[in-house]
Amino acid sequence: MQDQSGTFLPRMLRRQYHQPFTGMQLTIQLHISGESQPILIDNAAVRWSGSAGIGLEFLTVSPLHQDRLNHMIQRLIQQLQLKIGP
Repeated sequence: MQDQSGTFLPRMLRRQYHQPFTGMQLTIQLHISGESQPILIDNAAVRWSGSAGIGLEFLTVSPLHQDRLNHMIQRLIQQLQLKIGP
């Protein structure tokens, strides 16, 4: 989806904001394929934004969702290692 300026916005931003800006704080739901519930990021801050996307810093994540996020990142690392090889 594009906003009025033609900039593509991530799904999480489409409903409430037209343009992310540095310093904006968000609540994020990460919907992961194969997972029944999203990973919730209670508070994230936009650290940069531009035509290529946005950079986020996760500020507040509950321990349960942090564990799920860590597990997902470890799975992605393992998948990359299998593709790249030793």
